[in-house]
Order: sequence, then structure tokens, then C-alpha cells
Amino acid sequence: MAELTLPSKEMEELRRRFKKGYSLQQTASGHFDVLDPEGKKVKTRSGRAMRMPSTPHGGRATLNLEKELIHAGVIG
Repeated sequence: MAELTLPSKEMEELRRRFKKGYSLQQTASGHFDVLDPEGKKVKTRSGRAMRMPSTPHGGRATLNLEKELIHAGVIG
């Protein structure tokens, strides 16, 4: 299967930092669910499924997502 490439430079950079086994699955809404090595959806601190937008709306959105990815152990 071909590797997924995100349209946004910022989101693609975060995806490249994923630890081995973590991946993305595109949703119907144009977002991407973050999956753990077992294929389960990664949860945010509030218990919701973690999603990456295909294109972020401002630098703060990217920083907030990066913090959530670090907290969940997806990136180091």
C-alpha cells in the first residue's frame, strides 16, 4: 500500500515524526484518524478520537495537535 502524504506541509511534518507503527486513516470528512500500532484509534486527553486536519487553520492548531500527539505517545 502506498504511503499516505498529507496536503499540508505542517501536518506532513508531524506525520513523519510518528513512532513506528502509528498511522493515519482518512475519514469521509477530509480529516485523518490517528491509529496506534494495533489499528485502534488514539484518544485525546478528553477521550475523543484524535484527528488530524488535512490543512490546519493557523499555527496554534498545529501546536495544539503536536502537544496532543506527544501526550498520547505518538511522537517523541
